[in-house]
Amino acid sequence: MVQDMNFDGQKDLVVLTAQAREGLWILTQTSPLNFSSEQVITLPAAFGSSGFDMIDLNQDGLQDVAIVNGDNADLSMVTKPYHGLTLFQNMGKNQFKEISFTAIPGATNVVSSDFDQDGTTDFVVSSFFDDQEMAPGHSLVYLTAEQGNYDHLNIYKLPLSDKGKWLVLSKGDYDRDGDDDFAVGSFLFSAGRSPVNLLEIFGYDSPDVMLYENTSVN
Repeated sequence: MVQDMNFDGQKDLVVLTAQAREGLWILTQTSPLNFSSEQVITLPAAFGSSGFDMIDLNQDGLQDVAIVNGDNADLSMVTKPYHGLTLFQNMGKNQFKEISFTAIPGATNVVSSDFDQDGTTDFVVSSFFDDQEMAPGHSLVYLTAEQGNYDHLNIYKLPLSDKGKWLVLSKGDYDRDGDDDFAVGSFLFSAGRSPVNLLEIFGYDSPDVMLYENTSVN
């Protein structure tokens, strides 16, 4: 993600890494296309980090971070209690503090915006490695904070979340009405040890892409 993190007028890069050396890195542009790197958030090697977004949660001018981890396609394909959405507050000078964690099995991608236009940031999280036995319907969820309190997020299952295996997620004002909508893309692939014919589960009417229109009242 491209962001001027130190307010020097040059674009820096913010990068999430996985596979053993997990965490968030800031690549600060010191001169045109020359960068110095610093790992600003360190995560356990087995977390399975897979996506992040940046937004100013407390409107202090600093970009905070929302990270999802839930990659579950390797050697231990069981539901993990540490998979989910974690929020980090930017304390300045490349220091980040964890302020919230919400468990979401197999969390894969996150987008953030004030979707309901109440002055606080909301989140949409997709889960490609969802657990339909322990957390049915949590393959696509909406999370919101009450009165700007991000210590605890309310979580809601989104309609039609059970219609696909959601691998990609993006936001944008697709209908140009002034608020953010979001879209998800499905990939019918079984990552479990025992192959599963997902077409038998979802059927041929499973959509490749779904667009969610934001109908919040301005």
